[in-house]
Amino acid sequence: MKHSFCNTFTTGSPYSLATSNRQMCNNHALSNPVEIVFYYKDDCRLCDDMTAQLNQFISGLDEKTAVFVQMRDVEDDPKWYARFREYVPVLVVGGEEVCHYFFDGAELRSAISPAGN
Repeated sequence: MKHSFCNTFTTGSPYSLATSNRQMCNNHALSNPVEIVFYYKDDCRLCDDMTAQLNQFISGLDEKTAVFVQMRDVEDDPKWYARFREYVPVLVVGGEEVCHYFFDGAELRSAISPAGN
């Protein structure tokens, strides 16, 4: 079953795909979706790569797994810039960094699982 998202998140860069509210979710998020925060910056090839991999990962989730992805351009906030500028792209779940530079599906799956494993 293919998931539909609040925003289109298929190809290209996260900054061109996200709408003005810079967020997306799958439509199975009936209650308590897991929030994934995606820190990125413009003109970032690694960000483009992670966008495609994250899209593929989310598309492969079962219908009981609810996720919400919030896109954050590190250049929009001085705190984000100071913390993540050297590490983008970065995925964060529950306030903990899951991966940076390169997508790690195993780590993300562990982070979003109900037991954290």
